[in-house]
Amino acid sequence: MTDEPIGELEDEEMRDAIHEAGHAVHALLHGFSFQSVAICHDGPRAGEIHWSSPWDYHTLGWENTADGRLFAERWMVCHLAGMAAETRWGDGFHPWGAQADVTCVEAVSRRIVENPKELHEYRIRLWQMATQFTQDDRNWRGIRALALELVRRKSLSGEDAELVARAAMNDNDES
Repeated sequence: MTDEPIGELEDEEMRDAIHEAGHAVHALLHGFSFQSVAICHDGPRAGEIHWSSPWDYHTLGWENTADGRLFAERWMVCHLAGMAAETRWGDGFHPWGAQADVTCVEAVSRRIVENPKELHEYRIRLWQMATQFTQDDRNWRGIRALALELVRRKSLSGEDAELVARAAMNDNDES
């Protein structure tokens, strides 16, 4: 698959699907389960993942353990993977469409790093990790295939999303 846009009529819908697929594929590969992933244009968000077990980062204490910080870091990269996928696909991401993702990353990263200069550098590193994830050809195949299926069906169960993404990601592995 190539990186060119799918077509003018589907451009906005495809951008939303690429964004959600970026989250979903990262989640699948890093142990975050979700019930469904969808794109929609009749609500406050253009797309959404329904997490099986949403993580409440407002609870106290997780930032005091190495495991808690590692989990939080993977969670933040998962939130940034949507914007990173949009950036790879097109001309950057639309921040108004990813406000919930940005809010999450800002809140969680502040709990891990307090120094403002170090916090900025930490967020840059998280963004680089999300970008690196979407630049991986195998991951990108999964993101593109899942996005195309989202444009077609509008919503997929977590199981169906995993089947679509993994099938595309394994396409070249068997040759």
